[in-house]
Order: sequence, then C-alpha cells, then structure tokens
Amino acid sequence: AGAGNYFPVTVLSGLNQNMLIQRNETFGPVVALSTFDGTEAKAIELANDTEYGLCSYVYTEDLKKGARVARKFRSGQVGINCYSIAAAQPGCPWIGHKGSGFGTHSGMDGFRSFSVPKSLVYTTSAP
Repeated sequence: AGAGNYFPVTVLSGLNQNMLIQRNETFGPVVALSTFDGTEAKAIELANDTEYGLCSYVYTEDLKKGARVARKFRSGQVGINCYSIAAAQPGCPWIGHKGSGFGTHSGMDGFRSFSVPKSLVYTTSAP
C-alpha cells in the first residue's frame, strides 16, 4: 500500500439515519454507532432502512431474540454474536440482498451459480 492508501480504524458515534455513513454501504475499518429506543421493531426498521443488504449483525445475550430479529433483517448474511465472514462454515452461501452484490458464491447455491446445467439424452439403440 502506498501513501494515501491507508485508513485508520475509525469509530463514528452520534449518527442519525440521514447521514451518508448510515445510508451507504461502507467498507473498511469503520464502525458506525447510533442509538435507538431499544425495541426489536426499531432495530429491524433501522437495519432495513437502506438500499443495501450484504451483512448485518446482532449482539445479544438472548439468542432466541437474536435469531428472531436476524430473520427479519433483509441482508444476505446475519452474524449473531459473531463476525459472520470469519465464523461461517465453508458450505454457507454468501450473497448480498437488495443493492449489495450480484449472485451467490460458496455453498451449493454458489456452486450452482457458477455452473451451467446440461442434459444428455440418448438411446442405446442405433437409428
């Protein structure tokens, strides 16, 4: 990496939904923190209030609640108490929803997306 190709780990707080960091898909060592009223409904609303949906994360002591909330997120992968990219099994499909990504890779769904099916139909008797 040359000069200017480094961005330090950054934590942003005091954010609102109108800010670009909350609206865009941001890659890099950036964590965007915002507060909300603490309800599941508001958490789901905020998580889905974007045109992107690559990954989402839920951190909770209540795994049933985490799974319930995660099922309502419109993103391709949801990590519950983990960084999903590092914790996912190799057979787990990787896909973005909405404006995030095109197609699938990994898992059987990924294998199918890189394959072109073909049927060979023949008879054993000569014409």
